[in-house]
Amino acid sequence: MSAWLAHPLVQSAVAPFAVAFIVAWLLRPHGGILAGIGFAIAYGVAVYLIMGFQWTPLTSTRKLVLAGGGAVIAGIGIDLFMRGRAARYWLLALGGAVAALWLIWPLLTRKEGSELALFIALSLGYSAWLLAGLEGLNSRPVHMVAAALALSVGTAISALLGASALLGQLGGAVAAAVGGYGLVFLISGEFEPRSIFSAPVAISSALIGVSAMAYARLPSTALVALAVIPVLAQLPAPKNWGVLQRGLLVMLYTLPAAAVLIHSPTSRRKS
Repeated sequence: MSAWLAHPLVQSAVAPFAVAFIVAWLLRPHGGILAGIGFAIAYGVAVYLIMGFQWTPLTSTRKLVLAGGGAVIAGIGIDLFMRGRAARYWLLALGGAVAALWLIWPLLTRKEGSELALFIALSLGYSAWLLAGLEGLNSRPVHMVAAALALSVGTAISALLGASALLGQLGGAVAAAVGGYGLVFLISGEFEPRSIFSAPVAISSALIGVSAMAYARLPSTALVALAVIPVLAQLPAPKNWGVLQRGLLVMLYTLPAAAVLIHSPTSRRKS
């Protein structure tokens, strides 16, 4: 059993997919908040299998995992206590920017001038944008789940192409957990995922992308491509279509932004 759990495919795909599906399926009758915990638990299981729960020294990878855990808590609090939509956007965007700054802080002394300003703006802006962008889709559940899947798949691809196996595994775990949750969403019918799901998906994807750019070899253009996904997910899908048909249509809108990474200059670099 231990040898099986040590296999990278099990750690970053099979286990998070299965756990997300099982937990979300069991909790789905209680609505979006509890069902969304399925993603958090599944990603936590994958993190434990991939890198364990040792938090010292506090590396960039451990920071992004801790930020994901913080997003789970923030998502629950927002779902329970915040009703104003604008306030939710600003709070999540600010949280994403602060998390990105915490992640890249050790690198700020190595850059200067316009390079430093661009690096900070892209890192903080990307994280803030994804948090607010996925939150903005929560009122359109099919669009949000499809965008989350496209974003997480694109993030996993970008991390691997950026020559980081660990970040690639974590990105794959996010995508697999989103996939397990999405399958429950598809089988059960449409329900609102809410911030408990969208916030940790967004911050995990954002910080994996920022880490791959800052600490690996991912070009900044890859983040720009992924940032388009929440915009593409806003495109309409006929309301009289079923969940599967609408989900596939939104995936057709969003997946090209992830697929373009395969043909980017990153894909031609040696790892």
